[in-house]
Amino acid sequence: MIISFMLTEDMEAQLSVFDLTVKVLKLVEVEGVKGYNEVVLNAGDLNAGRILLYYQLDAEEFTATRRMLVLR
Repeated sequence: MIISFMLTEDMEAQLSVFDLTVKVLKLVEVEGVKGYNEVVLNAGDLNAGRILLYYQLDAEEFTATRRMLVLR
């Protein structure tokens, strides 16, 4: 699965994937660049027996949280 996002400038960011109980399943440090970025995740790494997951991107000046469905 691919999670994409835009950044206003080059910056470090952190992507967290978690379940409904807020258990962190995956944590990825990102060296983001200005513009389009993407992180490729393997569903097997997420122990994704769960269908509904959330991901959060934390960067220098903002945080964004979204939900995603994992389809097998």
